[in-house]
Amino acid sequence: MDSLSDILLKTIAAAREVRRSTSYYWNNRKRSKESLFVIQRTLSGSCSFEYEETKCTVPQGYAMLYTHNEPSSYGVTENSLIPYDLEFILFQGLSAQHLFSTIRHDFGSVIQMKAEGEAAAKFSDLINRLRDHRMRDHLHETELITSLLISIYREQLEQTGTNDPIELGYQTIQNHFSSPINVKEIAQRANLSREHFTRLFIQRYQLSPGKLLRNLRLKQAQTMLHLTALPINEIALSCGFTSSNAFCRAYRNQFGQSPGIDRTFMG
Repeated sequence: MDSLSDILLKTIAAAREVRRSTSYYWNNRKRSKESLFVIQRTLSGSCSFEYEETKCTVPQGYAMLYTHNEPSSYGVTENSLIPYDLEFILFQGLSAQHLFSTIRHDFGSVIQMKAEGEAAAKFSDLINRLRDHRMRDHLHETELITSLLISIYREQLEQTGTNDPIELGYQTIQNHFSSPINVKEIAQRANLSREHFTRLFIQRYQLSPGKLLRNLRLKQAQTMLHLTALPINEIALSCGFTSSNAFCRAYRNQFGQSPGIDRTFMG
């Protein structure tokens, strides 16, 4: 079991800086070998970020995510006439690894952070609280950093939905499969008809949205059957099925036996 110290997140540094010289440059591979996470937001000017042979600009309204001791680097954009005005938060804690990596995997290392958005507001609030020593304790600090990461993910997801409705549908299924949502409702969120959404979804992911929903629900249900003593009807409802009958029928079709027979929890 993880100890409390493994779960807590701690800010190492947080500040606002203005860089005017193009000599401002960092190679992250040469920095600390500790597991340190950085979110660096551009307030004005721009920064160039390079990661795994991909180079991109981080202009105003965007932020970059990176870790120390990784093959990435960044610096003031060449020929920039505007000073690079930035805010950054450097923090550590193993519990941030999965969410931080998921954001980068799903949306890239350079993400949008609009000044009027929820993520930017939480980012500034966190910096101000650290500066003014208004953190109650490390649990409060962990809560705020985690909330910031979730807001960043949500903001990217909403932006993706505007540009890519099929990706929005996919992420909706991944995040909400345990609720009784159906394909028609997911298609409506993507502003597409069910038929058109399903056709495009299959073209991209090689399976239907209905099958993905069912697979995720059944996988979670099987885990709960093996690890808990919850009644089958409660497991069915908590995994997004509308009834225990529908659940048992889907489970038998998927695994070749009823959920009652497959149950291995011994208490």
